[in-house]
Amino acid sequence: MVIPLSYLEQGQKAQIVWMAFPPKLGCHLQDLGFDADQPVTCVQKGRGGGMSAYLIGRRIVALRVSEALNILVRLSPARSPAAAPPGPSVPDRQLPPNDRSENASCRSGRKGQ
Repeated sequence: MVIPLSYLEQGQKAQIVWMAFPPKLGCHLQDLGFDADQPVTCVQKGRGGGMSAYLIGRRIVALRVSEALNILVRLSPARSPAAAPPGPSVPDRQLPPNDRSENASCRSGRKGQ
């Protein structure tokens, strides 16, 4: 089943199918790891429809509902509790910050920008 990313509940996992954004924002999100076939997990659901946090690769990225509505995902098949690995779904180690210098390709190196 394909649904908008914003519909994921906390702890739910999915795989990105398609994103509908203008080129500049789409490029920025791709640089953060949002790309087709990438696994994504909702790690924190925003209160009252606010921003939610998603684990994509080794990063946690917060998105507004308006942005998450434009990312379509396919729900991961439910696993039985016996198959689930022990421990938290989010790594205990410190995740790297989302440094904008890593996203230089959004400003240069891409055609049509």
